[in-house]
Amino acid sequence: MSKTMNIKIIAISGLIFSLTCLSCSDESEAPALPSTSFIYATFEDGSGFFIPDKPAPYDETITIPVDYHYPLESDNLTDMSRMRIRAYEPVAVSGASGVTDLTKPQQISITTADGVTRSHTVVGKVRKLSEAKILSFKLQSPDVEGWILNDKTTVGIVAGNMDVSHRQPLITVSPHATISPDPSQYQDFSKPVTYSVTAEDGTRVDWTIKAITPRKVPSGIRKNSAKLLWYKSLEELGLYGNIPPVTGDALAHLTTSISVSGDYLLVNTRTLADKYLNRFDGSIAGVLPTSAEHIGSLRNFFSATDQAGNILITNLSPNDNAGIIAGTLRIYKWKSVKDAAPVKFIEWKHDFSGSPSIGRKMSITGSIDNDALIFVCAGNTNATILVWKVKGGVLQSQTPEKISYPLTGQQIAWSQTCDVQAVSPDETANWFISGYGSIASRDNSTLVCYNPRTNTVIGNVPLSASGFCTPGSIDFAKFNKTSYLAAMTLNPEVVTNGMALLYNVTKPVALSTLPTDADYADVCVFKSSIIDCNTLFLNGNKTGDVALKVSDDGYKMHLYFLVTNAGIAAYEFDCIDTEHLMD
Repeated sequence: MSKTMNIKIIAISGLIFSLTCLSCSDESEAPALPSTSFIYATFEDGSGFFIPDKPAPYDETITIPVDYHYPLESDNLTDMSRMRIRAYEPVAVSGASGVTDLTKPQQISITTADGVTRSHTVVGKVRKLSEAKILSFKLQSPDVEGWILNDKTTVGIVAGNMDVSHRQPLITVSPHATISPDPSQYQDFSKPVTYSVTAEDGTRVDWTIKAITPRKVPSGIRKNSAKLLWYKSLEELGLYGNIPPVTGDALAHLTTSISVSGDYLLVNTRTLADKYLNRFDGSIAGVLPTSAEHIGSLRNFFSATDQAGNILITNLSPNDNAGIIAGTLRIYKWKSVKDAAPVKFIEWKHDFSGSPSIGRKMSITGSIDNDALIFVCAGNTNATILVWKVKGGVLQSQTPEKISYPLTGQQIAWSQTCDVQAVSPDETANWFISGYGSIASRDNSTLVCYNPRTNTVIGNVPLSASGFCTPGSIDFAKFNKTSYLAAMTLNPEVVTNGMALLYNVTKPVALSTLPTDADYADVCVFKSSIIDCNTLFLNGNKTGDVALKVSDDGYKMHLYFLVTNAGIAAYEFDCIDTEHLMD
């Protein structure tokens, strides 16, 4: 049923209610009724509701329009030969008793409450719908929502960096209307596209589909805007040695990191050259150009990207000794996923005593083309964070600064895996630190906001109370005047599945909010669906990754989530003020 018909029925229903109440009230208090009152028609079974085309007082001939289809959305043709004429009490109608054929003029008499009777001719008239609207619009695979603007002839789209130059739309129009060109045809929506919608009665309206820059909600993500863009299993991505995978598969446990470079999602599988995906639909787009010096289970260990899309890949030290001095950390740089001439960016021989673990995780804040901080946490070193600084596009030293994280309260010393994300390359900015100890459990992990200059913890996620553990993968982004931290959790008992979370960290102290607090939903603003591992392989190394990317236009933010041995999910959030799109 169309919106117009809904409004009409609501209005008439209200009048029926009013007249009914008048007929039931005390006669001395009831206002005088008009000399003639409403009649209406229904189908034989009482369904349908059709009123004369002109209000009372009626002319000698009363025409009752009847919809061509009933229900409106159906293809059922209306049969006006079996109708009933009715009146609201205390008005009475006579002369068309029982079932009436409204395809022919019928004589009726209407008697009002004051006893006056008048004769009329009543006849039905087929009414075809005049509504020629686009009711909903979206581009498919991946979805881009279309928003109907106030002028009712324009649909606005916000691509958020997606390529919309060759896309197929999904369009719904008014009941029994037609649309041209055929929506099954692909169109270039990077420029305005016009569709003509023709109503059932021949009314035609041209609609324009175009990119818009709508208003944003005051801050942060629009409530309930989160949606799953795509999910790909590692099997679908060809990231097992055998398809389908088999017990003992050589590539099991080796896909451990993801990162965004431009329109691509880089997927690191340690013994392979990294694949990169179209980050909007998850399709395989290519393979990172590499040579023998970059490939190997310990050589191509972890990848990370900066804000400009530069890619850094680190080995694992001191385990990787093939062809290099024992204990040397090497980090190579690619300018993009298509850079065929990567360069060695960092080479540093560690000076820790014992057997540290360096290179399991790496992150970059800022752009190494300008200012950046590069973080690598050193395992088995009493919680040491290694920091390389880039100023004006120049790496300041091959030797990192060492920051010893203070272990107090719930904070623990990570044994192998920890991730650090800074709010900005400013050396006074806060850091977020996530790690876990020798056993990933709800009581043996940490996720905190920390200031390295004041050496203080500002906020600490109550992981045990929250019922999950955080195994050392986080990412940070600013979106619509709000700071967000993505984190992930694995099932600490079985390690078969994982879940991504998104925190509002604009006020870092709020990280300490308990899940039982009334404001917790304003802090932990999103939890993804659970991703289960391949039943052949539990995630024994407790690995996975998250990545956040904000679109260049600032309207959309994407969260990418990897669970090793399982797959990768992509979620989209937006900040579009759908209630006031272009006001």
